[in-house]
Amino acid sequence: MVSAANEDILQQLPILPQQHVVIMGDAVRTPVQARMNNANPRPNSNNPKFIENWTADLGENFPNYVKIAEAWEKGEKYNPSKIEPDIEQEE
Repeated sequence: MVSAANEDILQQLPILPQQHVVIMGDAVRTPVQARMNNANPRPNSNNPKFIENWTADLGENFPNYVKIAEAWEKGEKYNPSKIEPDIEQEE
């Protein structure tokens, strides 16, 4: 997402050939179309399995993102070694 993109540029994005990009922003005077080289090594990202990953059970070693977010909201650094009892939700 680029704030410098005008309507003409946005309309061209869907018709860009593969490996082509539009370079724009404060560092370039006018938007430029360029071709990107192949990544080496090639990333393993052809068909990510989002649904399977999102719905999979979290392992024991998975970070406790709820506690991490709570610490961030308080302006604190999350400390996983600090043992806090889980608060059970009331029905």
